[in-house]
Amino acid sequence: MTHLNSKIAHYGPFIARLLIAILFFISGISTLLSFKSASTYFTSTGIPLAAVFVAVIVLVNIVASLMLATGIHAREGAWALIAFVVLAIALPQMGNGQLLSNIAIIGGLLMIVVHGAGPLSLGKKCPCNKCKKGDSAGVCEANIATDTCVCGVCDTCTGKNTHSQE
Repeated sequence: MTHLNSKIAHYGPFIARLLIAILFFISGISTLLSFKSASTYFTSTGIPLAAVFVAVIVLVNIVASLMLATGIHAREGAWALIAFVVLAIALPQMGNGQLLSNIAIIGGLLMIVVHGAGPLSLGKKCPCNKCKKGDSAGVCEANIATDTCVCGVCDTCTGKNTHSQE
């Protein structure tokens, strides 16, 4: 692997996650700032409980985008955003005729689902000693008796590193 390719492999997933996250974070903040008008709009289109619907949109956009940006549970965040984009495609009120863009975004999110967050991810940072040392010599603070990492935070504990390329 050339030097340039290794740099792209190292930094590329983080940059990709960050770019996708920015899109949804800004959308979530924008919707939050115009909450009343968004609720009014969705009410006028016949969506029941429009204020709750808008609150869920804001919550999913902001929380899932932060999951992507940090890499903590990035796969789950990507799945949540895929569901959101599919909903945007299905509801003409949300899609604004951007079908091809939405399909491309789903493709980027699926790459995160399949390959994980990548090397620059806070999801790989675990507070327990076993994970910090990167080997089995340490004892996990969460379960000293079995010498297993069960902090529930890192990719090792959650079983999410099985598909990632590290």
